Amino acid sequence: MKFKKYLLVATKVIVVSAIPAYRIWKLSRPTLGTLLKQEGYRTIFDSERPTFDKWMKLFLFFKKDLINDNIVSANLMSDSEGAFVFKNWCAKSLESNDSNFLGKARKYCSMNLGVYALEKEGAKLIQDISEKKQRKAWFYSFGKYKDEIIRSGFFSGIMGDSQENSENRLRDWCSDNSKKMYLPKNYLIAEHVAIWCVMDEKEFNQFNN
Repeated sequence: MKFKKYLLVATKVIVVSAIPAYRIWKLSRPTLGTLLKQEGYRTIFDSERPTFDKWMKLFLFFKKDLINDNIVSANLMSDSEGAFVFKNWCAKSLESNDSNFLGKARKYCSMNLGVYALEKEGAKLIQDISEKKQRKAWFYSFGKYKDEIIRSGFFSGIMGDSQENSENRLRDWCSDNSKKMYLPKNYLIAEHVAIWCVMDEKEFNQFNN
């Protein structure tokens, strides 16, 4: 009988002492933001210009997925409201150390090259110009950076292309590469996206008006 009482007391002591130990272990784990940095990812919070327009751009990139994953509601009043909710979700997730959210935080909260291209003040993505007016904008950008684009080696056989086909290839290249994550392996591409695929505010307004 005494042995049973001792065993019961000892078990309670172990359980009670294990609870704070678990809490300490849980609190000592790195946050998801720290883990992403260790993996080479960068978030908008880490950028030189953590502006809201970047959150808007990232939100629009993933809008359907964010709704499907119940991160934002399909009944939001506007995209601005959606971007605000999305930004707050990322802030809370990156401060958390719950590994269950790591996959989604990595996918949604990390900067892609399209968002990185907005680091320079006043930069605007050509793809955000109204669709009917984009052709002239791509024509302008290709002409402006033609020699650099040819030398880059990203566009095989482009010297033999028609002007129209060259513009289309640049547009498609910018669209595809803007979606890539801003990781060390993509740093070179990122610098080209930030030049060939953007315009300053004055140029952007000129083509978009």
